[in-house]
Amino acid sequence: AAGSTRLRCEPPCADARTFANIVGFNKPALISAEYAALNARLHQENLAYGVGGGKHAEVVLKLVESMKTKSVLDYGSGKGYLAKALPFPIWEYDPAIVGKTESPRPADLVVCTDVLEHIEPDKLKYVLADLARVTRMLGYFVIHMGPAQKTLPDGRNTHLLQKGADWWAEQLSRFFEVARVMPKGIELHVVVAPRQNFTSALRAAALIQREETTV
Repeated sequence: AAGSTRLRCEPPCADARTFANIVGFNKPALISAEYAALNARLHQENLAYGVGGGKHAEVVLKLVESMKTKSVLDYGSGKGYLAKALPFPIWEYDPAIVGKTESPRPADLVVCTDVLEHIEPDKLKYVLADLARVTRMLGYFVIHMGPAQKTLPDGRNTHLLQKGADWWAEQLSRFFEVARVMPKGIELHVVVAPRQNFTSALRAAALIQREETTV
């Protein structure tokens, strides 16, 4: 479809999934202690930081309806606005939020919005492996490709990774089947799945694309 990219996972993806399973048992650090502290401070000092999850609630509701599940994990949930916008409870994980730092359990649908661009570059492969570990059926990721309007307490832009669509597609394809990469302005809306659920991911991607073209 116009404005979207479909990728197939190359054979190294199998090795990546094995790595993800290992990560689940002996997990490398997904975030440095220093960076976690900086993010925790920013969350405390800036009430507008980490509050964007709710804007994706409509898409998430469409996905859970089509998937016939309410098993949802908000990975990098921030202040929990997605959970507040949904009519059923979900699991949340965020290494910078007290009470949400425990390693998350797998879920049918993993939502990861406005998160991956914040990851420390040397930790990205570990975070993607962990996302692969917890994604049972489908992942819905939204990634910002440009600079943020906010800065960390140490002066850095909060978007540590400012990369284009092709770069992100390549990174994700190492760990997932990538059904669609859908640019929407400065954002990428991406649907991924474990290899055995690729057909379901394609259906979900088509659903999201239809919804977003009507906006």
